[in-house]
Amino acid sequence: MSGNTEPDDYHRQYVERAGARSAAEPGECGRGPALIGEDHESRLIEKVISTVTPVAEKSFRAFLPDCYVDCLKIALTETIPIEERRSQITTILQREIAQPLAIHLNENCDARFIPERLEAKMFKVIAEKLVEEMVEWCVGEIDDRLQQSLNKSREQAQSQE
Repeated sequence: MSGNTEPDDYHRQYVERAGARSAAEPGECGRGPALIGEDHESRLIEKVISTVTPVAEKSFRAFLPDCYVDCLKIALTETIPIEERRSQITTILQREIAQPLAIHLNENCDARFIPERLEAKMFKVIAEKLVEEMVEWCVGEIDDRLQQSLNKSREQAQSQE
């Protein structure tokens, strides 16, 4: 299931997308026909993830620059504390994004309200801050989602005991 979709809505939407006409409407049977149970669905997803994970890095490296693959790996490594992940990713992206952006801005923007000697410094600060904010948001979001997933897995494991 994705997003905030309730299980009843999820199953009804799934059946409707599949072209079935027997999806239960609210108030009828209460729930549309489940094509597979949630436990089975979770096991299938886990199998797909365990199949994809070993080749994901190689696949990413086939079309992404190494620095971005490294950032993805760092962001998804739960064993690295969140602040350390932010720091490592920021260092990579400062080099890959902020520095070239600052140079390009300095060459192509004329900030007439700032003395020429300060323009390069200003654009450098702007580019670095942009990268820092982007990394903080992205890593925080990834960490939140990983934590939610972990909590959900724990709850499911406890309910099966």
